[in-house]
Amino acid sequence: MKRLYLIRHAQPGWPNPDQDDFDRRLTARGQRDAQFMGKKLARSAMAADYFMTSPARRAVATARLIANEIGYGLNEIVQEKQLYLANLKTLLTLIKRSDATKNVLLVVGHNPGLTELANHLCKRRIDAIPPCGICCVEINGMSWREISDGAGDFVFLDYPWDGSFT
Repeated sequence: MKRLYLIRHAQPGWPNPDQDDFDRRLTARGQRDAQFMGKKLARSAMAADYFMTSPARRAVATARLIANEIGYGLNEIVQEKQLYLANLKTLLTLIKRSDATKNVLLVVGHNPGLTELANHLCKRRIDAIPPCGICCVEINGMSWREISDGAGDFVFLDYPWDGSFT
């Protein structure tokens, strides 16, 4: 059994024509939300085996804040260049390359790719993973290479301003 946590980066500042999208920082609310969601994951006793993030500033900041709360080593987070604005095909490729000995994988990235992946894996459809939202999917199988359309079971979608598992 594998468990995949799809985490959309927390709320960034508004786009600025003088700044590249890649370099957008989290707002104060985004920082609070990432810490809050990290604390919720820590309370659930979730133990991450592998944590990868888009290298965009807002995604890295989200990953670091969550990792700090769950006790995952900040130097252990892998910044995966291809996760920046990744589409469904790229996300599947990256996850399928993950080490089969790792059972709990956290991925911090961007929409619409993350929502497309959640809908691809699960029979239950979600409209969108909101900022700092976490969609958890269980995959029956011994290897990440086995993930495919409909192969996952929806576990929950949680996000900071609601606070409930649905």
